Amino acid sequence: MFRSPLRAPRTAVLWTSLLLLGATPALAQEPSRTAASARPPESARPPESPWAYLTLMTGPLERVEASFAELHVPLPRVLQREHLERTFGFIGPGGLRGTGSLGMRMGAGEPGSTEASGHMIFPVHPDAAPLEAFTSRGARPLPDSNDTVRIKGVFFRRPPGFLVLGPHTQADITGYDPQADEDRLAAPGVLAEIDVDLARWRKTDPSSFYRILTQNDGEKPAKEDHVSALGRSMGTRIYEKLLDRVRLTFLDAGTGLRLRVELEPLAPGEISPLPKPAFPRAAIGRVDIAYASAESSQWMQGVTEQFMNAAEKDNLFTDERGTSVDVEQVREVLREAFTLFWSADALSIAVEPSKGKLLYHQVNQYRSPAGFTERVAALVEKLNALDRKPGQHKEGLELSTYGASGARVTRLTFPGSKFTVDFVESGTTVRIIAAEDSKRRLPALLKLPDDGTLSSSFSGMFDLNAAVDAYLSTGGHLPFPLQLRTREGLRGQLITWTTRAEGSAAVVDFDVPKPLARALLQLQASRVHEADASEP
Repeated sequence: MFRSPLRAPRTAVLWTSLLLLGATPALAQEPSRTAASARPPESARPPESPWAYLTLMTGPLERVEASFAELHVPLPRVLQREHLERTFGFIGPGGLRGTGSLGMRMGAGEPGSTEASGHMIFPVHPDAAPLEAFTSRGARPLPDSNDTVRIKGVFFRRPPGFLVLGPHTQADITGYDPQADEDRLAAPGVLAEIDVDLARWRKTDPSSFYRILTQNDGEKPAKEDHVSALGRSMGTRIYEKLLDRVRLTFLDAGTGLRLRVELEPLAPGEISPLPKPAFPRAAIGRVDIAYASAESSQWMQGVTEQFMNAAEKDNLFTDERGTSVDVEQVREVLREAFTLFWSADALSIAVEPSKGKLLYHQVNQYRSPAGFTERVAALVEKLNALDRKPGQHKEGLELSTYGASGARVTRLTFPGSKFTVDFVESGTTVRIIAAEDSKRRLPALLKLPDDGTLSSSFSGMFDLNAAVDAYLSTGGHLPFPLQLRTREGLRGQLITWTTRAEGSAAVVDFDVPKPLARALLQLQASRVHEADASEP
């Protein structure tokens, strides 16, 4: 039977700390309303719309087609000009303009409606879909408009170079400028953009907004424990309280594909440079987090309090016999543990495979000495006392030291376990490594030169190919196509990301080399083809 890690107080602190290590959301802090006020060039930002809260647009269709062709991936039918021209017969063969942007907009429906409404935008040649083709079928021109007609509740607007259609009010159809979007999306490399104005969505169409957040596919929700409910509510809070706008932009960056994620108003503050710690070359991934202020580095403490409140409601602060422990004492030790590991000016985390197991690396950096070793020793004493009954002699956690590269390394060992945590504090830096054996790895790590400078609030890399190799070395199995496409010719192909402030937004750029992107897209395309072929 599964035993909750919180059922033993000492294990509660250690395992919960280790589970959360490496999972710090880079932007999981309250939005800074005092972020740099400089705005990017107006042409780079979507124009404000009085109605639409969701816009999906492609870059020039010819560019999208060329990118898919370069990647040797079939173009989705929804983007195929011939398919669209057949589906929307009023456009006609050859009617779509390859230099233009295809898209749709969504916003609130008519007053009193609980359903969203949408517009479609087609880039068309001058002689395609003329208004006369609609008026000949009974469409009526709108008053005070020379390019819009209405037939059976649907508006058709024909500004130069475009056909815009939708069922919503004429003001939203006639007031929209598709050329402005097309000009902006013609910027170098842009393939597509998804822009979600969450603030407008919450305000103008709350029924559909909250329906999406609580959607459960029609199934009756199962009874949820408080810890799970906390996780769900924290996720909901991000969209409900913290974020006002999200924009995803897909770009062809030359040697790779880029996903740009813009989150408003979560712009990180200015980062004072810190060294970028080096990790072993075999690491399959790393995350670097640099905080702009001491206050922002302590965001985890608030989450810890919420977690402990939920855990207490779920009776997780009890042992296997259901005996209650000193909850306040446990909470105090948890607070100290989380503060010790997470309250640093910069955190660098990496995972390294080794003989079928994973080694965990972490480097904490402080702008002034943190007394890390002394605090660990005090924490271990409290943990051992917490887990020991009065008059009982029980083997506890142990701290020992050894010399390495001129430094004194402290080792934490667990009773009855091979699991070890080694750490060394040197000035304002603490390097930590956790493993399931007693091998001393820190001496070699201490000799590694820095990898440069941390200049991004949230950055990192992931080596998918190395991760697959590590998984297979443990006896894991992957379908052959996935093994083939993630291992042959993809050595050293890394997914990387960096973060910067742009106005009030945090901008995260995820970059994927084209060979790796090609392999993943081809795999996905083959799966879609197999699924389509299996349908009757």
